[in-house]
Amino acid sequence: MTSCDLHPAIRNYIDIVLSGEHRVCPEQEALARYVLRCFETENLTVDTNRLDKYLGIAKYFPYKRLLPWEEFLIALWDCTYGADGLPRWSDLFAMMARGAGKDGFIANDGACSISPYNPVPHYDVDIAANCEDQAVRPVQDIVEMLETPQYATKLNKFY
Repeated sequence: MTSCDLHPAIRNYIDIVLSGEHRVCPEQEALARYVLRCFETENLTVDTNRLDKYLGIAKYFPYKRLLPWEEFLIALWDCTYGADGLPRWSDLFAMMARGAGKDGFIANDGACSISPYNPVPHYDVDIAANCEDQAVRPVQDIVEMLETPQYATKLNKFY
């Protein structure tokens, strides 16, 4: 896959970071360049069908759509594979300030991981945090999503 063939979830974030239109930290720019280089030099595959399904899960949460950085991470972390068929990026470390959307990302990614779109049955999701309130918030978000009256019937078929 060449960098011009990147899934829009990956391409959009890289374009945002490298365009110079927004102020970004050097680490974000380095990450964008690194990801481009990996796609240009390695035999990587993005499971676009699964990624599109994962991105569609966000519509059941109050925010309706993920932020570009969240779509980028879902694409890389959950849906990008090397030539050996293993996840290219199996670890994720995201450090950011308050209010950037961490809990929403964690809740959405957790919902993706336990969804029928994940080929690993009975996938376990662990959430670690500095305190119980922080660890429980994404779980509460998922429960609220599943119990939202307008979605409950549909989602109960899948979860």
